[in-house]
Amino acid sequence: SRAHFLAFGDSITAGELTVPALGPGRLNSKPPLLRQVVVPALSYPAILTRMLAGRYVAQEPMVVNAGQSGESAGDAEPRLLHTLLTDRPDAVLLLMGYNDLGSSARRLRAVAIMDRMAKDVRGYGARLFIATLTPGIPGRFRSLEPSAILAYNDAIRAIAVGEGAALVDLYGAFQPHVDAWIGVD
Repeated sequence: SRAHFLAFGDSITAGELTVPALGPGRLNSKPPLLRQVVVPALSYPAILTRMLAGRYVAQEPMVVNAGQSGESAGDAEPRLLHTLLTDRPDAVLLLMGYNDLGSSARRLRAVAIMDRMAKDVRGYGARLFIATLTPGIPGRFRSLEPSAILAYNDAIRAIAVGEGAALVDLYGAFQPHVDAWIGVD
């Protein structure tokens, strides 16, 4: 039997990385010029596929990457509903929210939408895994206010409990390694 996972989210799911911008004089500039690129083979869904395939050989696990760079939770909700019907996953890995933390109002709207999306996944009948956001590094390009991340993550934890979802605590896992594991973006 084939275990079918759907990884749904924003640029983190898509596999967007920060790399130096190439070109005359760009590598030596202070600060260095950087750009964002999507590298699907280095995305967490691709890595998870390889890990699951090595461990569950008889089940032929597959993780579909449904990450969309720059997407907010509000824009993602209709796409999730369509993706559930077309991909028909057994489990959904939901990681979203970085693009919604610009203000308290946007954060609260994103939490409400994440709650609806969690209910959509559970109503569809798929197993739900929902992730907290990783910590940021204050002062870095596009860094988010730590209090906004913590408030959002508290809401995600409550959604996980309310929907009987498995919580993937990325914040807790990344916190001890924040300088090594968190990029510029």
